[in-house]
Amino acid sequence: MVRMKEIAHSYFWWPGLDAAIEDKVKSCSACQKMRNMPQLAPLYPWDFPEEPWQRVHIDYAGPLEDRMFLVVVDAHSKWPEVTVMKSTSAERTIEELRSIFSRFGLPTQLVSDNGPQLVSEEFRSFMEANGIQHIKSAPYHPATNGLAERFVQTMKQTLKSSQGNGSLNRRLNTFLLTYRNTPHATTKVAPASAMMKRQLCTRLDLLKPPKTKQVVQTQQMERWRKAKDRSFIAGERVLARNYCKGPKWIPATVVAQTGPVSYTVHTPENIIWRRNVDQLLPGTNLREDSCQVTNQDQLLETYHDYEPSPEHPLQQPTNVESAPDSPEPARVPTQGTVAPQSGHTPSPLRLRDNVTVDSPVRRHYPVRERRSPDRLTI
Repeated sequence: MVRMKEIAHSYFWWPGLDAAIEDKVKSCSACQKMRNMPQLAPLYPWDFPEEPWQRVHIDYAGPLEDRMFLVVVDAHSKWPEVTVMKSTSAERTIEELRSIFSRFGLPTQLVSDNGPQLVSEEFRSFMEANGIQHIKSAPYHPATNGLAERFVQTMKQTLKSSQGNGSLNRRLNTFLLTYRNTPHATTKVAPASAMMKRQLCTRLDLLKPPKTKQVVQTQQMERWRKAKDRSFIAGERVLARNYCKGPKWIPATVVAQTGPVSYTVHTPENIIWRRNVDQLLPGTNLREDSCQVTNQDQLLETYHDYEPSPEHPLQQPTNVESAPDSPEPARVPTQGTVAPQSGHTPSPLRLRDNVTVDSPVRRHYPVRERRSPDRLTI
């Protein structure tokens, strides 16, 4: 039409010449039959589903390497499912869709083109029986099912470029793993993350240490950063944490270690406490009498732990009267003597063959004085 106007303008002109030429072309049936395609209309996008697997798009791709491929793409997550098909009949299509739906559930809507197997009565009955709304695109208008069509184009390009690098199934599985783990251009999220809420593990993940190992390493670093090893030996003077009335720390003596970080300590009140190493402080500057263990059980334990040797024989105290050839064993002196009650003679406690201890032993700490409360009477 543009050329007709240019030729007419080169020979003559009158008002309304261009309109007359346009009317002439529009009235020509032969010209109308050979017209080009009109300008494309603006794309009308599909509504984005709120959840995965609400709407799926399916299509057939191929033939490629003598195989056909059934493609199913989720509209929300862009997760693809591809099945290699030897037959594209309605029966085989329904069978494969049942297998896919058994893993992901039934969708609400299914979008497809007008392939013969997808518009058959058998396929229509399958959709109605499962409550799936079947939406068919306009004939010969693949843009309506553009999600599946675009994935088919990407899959074909990848499989063609990877020929000779393994079998068809191997190359297809490698492509699917990479595609599902790659952020999509539309959602900016990997299909695996949108569909399964996690990234699929690949060989690239071997470059990063596992999270459990990172957690253990962090815990160990935190432990060594704040912790300080402390250990005590039996008989060592320490300060023990006091959770009763009185000072916060009281002097005590370590009796034994009951665990890797647990100790039993003896307090001046003749009480045995069990404390964690975090509840003990070194007490090297304490006075001897503040941590001295004087009860009879501790004294017995001290003599039980002592084993006389030929080089260092047990010395007999000077204030103990004993005949040189007396068969009686030696007695350990005490700082005070408690008079026995009338009619009762304390028997000595035998420790070793040549050591005994008189019982009882005088206490070296003050006796608690108990007073009745002075109550107010009105």
